[in-house]
Amino acid sequence: MKKIANVGVDYHLKSLSIAVLAEGEKEFHQSIHLKNDDRLIAKYLQKLSKTFELRICYEACSSGYDFQRKLNHWG
Repeated sequence: MKKIANVGVDYHLKSLSIAVLAEGEKEFHQSIHLKNDDRLIAKYLQKLSKTFELRICYEACSSGYDFQRKLNHWG
């Protein structure tokens, strides 16, 4: 059974800041800054999902809603 990782995303049109906190940990597993490129984002999340069950939180703004639709599409 995979650990749960809470993934916080600060979504901008040109970039994303992502922080990953694994269940039961006190320190971030990872904190990165990515270019807002669908291939890069999907590849990063796919890599994380091999280790963790992801729970993703993002900004609820117009750009954030676009991101949510992408997440649903990627599964």
